[in-house]
Amino acid sequence: KKTETGAICEFFLTWRKKCGLAPVTPLGVAKYLLGVNARIENALAVVPPVEEEKRHWMMDPIIVMTGAAREFLIEDQKILTAFDFVHTRTKDLSLALAAWRERKGFVPLKGSGKVAMISGWKATSKESLELESATGRVLTSDEDLEGLQLSDTPGAPLEFSPPPAKKRQISYTPRGSGKSEDLDVD
Repeated sequence: KKTETGAICEFFLTWRKKCGLAPVTPLGVAKYLLGVNARIENALAVVPPVEEEKRHWMMDPIIVMTGAAREFLIEDQKILTAFDFVHTRTKDLSLALAAWRERKGFVPLKGSGKVAMISGWKATSKESLELESATGRVLTSDEDLEGLQLSDTPGAPLEFSPPPAKKRQISYTPRGSGKSEDLDVD
């Protein structure tokens, strides 16, 4: 039995594929959609105006960070965007993480644990950035929307039927040949 969240993730993945967006993992989609949900909940819970610092991370893909990751990155390191986080040296962050964990009274991470932790957080942020910033095509026709239908019954499980695979042709010009060839792609 599929959960509603699982069905929404499948729906989102199918939509991305139809829009010509790069493939992403179902786990990344789930984290991203939970981050969007967190943004909505945060927006509804705060009385405007929100401080500038909070507004930055609430409206950025870095919102997918939870618990210790959010506390360390946003509150301690003041890294408010996923872009800034991904482009900060992992080595520098791992040293700051070790010091932060010590100040918090957490057990020190052994070996490459702190680098692995930062790298895992970066992978999540990169995937969230991709989900947030990718470009694709706009679905406009009924044919485009085929297979993306949801059940009309409130509370009913979401139904998902993938569309049949279609081939499309692209023009390709091999380097140096000057002659264009048509290729079928899935």
